[in-house]
Amino acid sequence: MYLHQWERALDLAVRQKTHVDTMLAYRVKHLERCDKEETLKKYQQYMNEVEVDWDQIAAKLEDEFLKEKDLVATNCRCVGRAGGGGDVTGKGGRGQT
Repeated sequence: MYLHQWERALDLAVRQKTHVDTMLAYRVKHLERCDKEETLKKYQQYMNEVEVDWDQIAAKLEDEFLKEKDLVATNCRCVGRAGGGGDVTGKGGRGQT
């Protein structure tokens, strides 16, 4: 989105069957800031088919954030166990070489 690859981002959202409404919402916001009309056919099509609800979008984004946060926490715990010592060096954090 930030690199203005709007069509690619929408294609990905459609393919993954998630966040299509998010892409549409941010596209509308972008166009309003630039004082422009929609010219991309794909966005025009989906804007007629998909409802944009900022409350739902915020809830989905929060849910995604929490899932990623839990995944990172889980992966960090696994790395600690696999390393045998609990730190990323595998030395156990006791200054051993």
